[in-house]
Amino acid sequence: MNIISSDMRQTLYLLLLIILLTGCRQSDSPSSLEFTGYANNPILTPGEPGSWDDLNVAAPQIVFHENTFYLFYMGCNVAGRMAIGLATSTDGFNYSKFEGNPLLAPDSSGFDAFTLGPGILLKEDTTWVMYYNCQEIAVYAPGTSVGRATARQLTGPWIRGSSPVLTSGKKGEWDDGFIIPSSVLKLDDGSFRMYYSGGREISTYTNFYIGMHTCPNNLSFSIV
Repeated sequence: MNIISSDMRQTLYLLLLIILLTGCRQSDSPSSLEFTGYANNPILTPGEPGSWDDLNVAAPQIVFHENTFYLFYMGCNVAGRMAIGLATSTDGFNYSKFEGNPLLAPDSSGFDAFTLGPGILLKEDTTWVMYYNCQEIAVYAPGTSVGRATARQLTGPWIRGSSPVLTSGKKGEWDDGFIIPSSVLKLDDGSFRMYYSGGREISTYTNFYIGMHTCPNNLSFSIV
């Protein structure tokens, strides 16, 4: 029977340690990305006084389709009404607001009567689908529902559903204050999965969480 001495065992441990350290050299690690601000920032600014987005523009989502960058964004006016607009670019640097803005706006009725916020887009066959945050009443905060709208073209017309596909939690639950869709993925089995940010009180900037819901057909999501 072969017996490994303590000196040989220590030598083997040392060699193993050297191999592990050599294989994990910092020089072999991917270098971190370094971003430089664009000299001509900002690329999109609020509209003229009295326009639908004269207070601010925020929450961009970009889709590159047929050699064009489509930048969807949330615009807000001084009255606090939020809607979704579009700006396009052929080079990704210079954007022009769409003449038909806003693409999707509150119509003073239903679950999205006052606020329409950040839109998440995906394409299903020949139809574009947008999931957006919305609110029925006047509040200066993200809404408590997620709506769904569809269009044949990115420029619209966008047709919204009659009811939300997802609503915030019941009173006392972790997401009873607001829910903001972050991404929607189509899985291999044909079902859909939505990830979203949620919380109770956004003004405190504390206790924000990430939730996940699933749906067999992208029409109405349910808790996992």
